[in-house]
Amino acid sequence: MTKKELAIRLAGEIGITTPLAEECVEGMMKVMSDAFRDGRNISLRGFGTFLVVNRKARPVRDFRKGTSINLPASRSVKFKPYNDLKNHINGKEAR
Repeated sequence: MTKKELAIRLAGEIGITTPLAEECVEGMMKVMSDAFRDGRNISLRGFGTFLVVNRKARPVRDFRKGTSINLPASRSVKFKPYNDLKNHINGKEAR
């Protein structure tokens, strides 16, 4: 699903205009990006948690050149879904 498709679905779901839904999606993405940049996690009850994880520097193999290179340390975002979401995805009833 693209950002545009998400905005269209959101507009239909809550009864707002598509341009307003697009602004909401953009705003949500900005707020989340800023939180991740600051190292903060985001928990959405009943949905899941977006975790900022620190990855250590490590050597990796460059198969094209046949050499080893060092990958620098970095931060990334990992998503951990709550059980309700996992059950919904798998077609199971909520307990």
